[in-house]
Amino acid sequence: MNLTQSTLTEIRDALVARKLSSVEITRAYLDRIELLGTPLNAYHQVLTDRALDSRQAGR
Repeated sequence: MNLTQSTLTEIRDALVARKLSSVEITRAYLDRIELLGTPLNAYHQVLTDRALDSRQAGR
């Protein structure tokens, strides 16, 4: 499943069915930001460490 091409409903359903974890979702979007964010100058600040710490708290 390509998370960045999936709908929020599809992601939610996969999360509820435990086919995906919040860690996988977070990492997929952080990877996408790293890939496209810098060349596009789309983000002022990305708090990767904070996002990763937050996902650990959700476990």
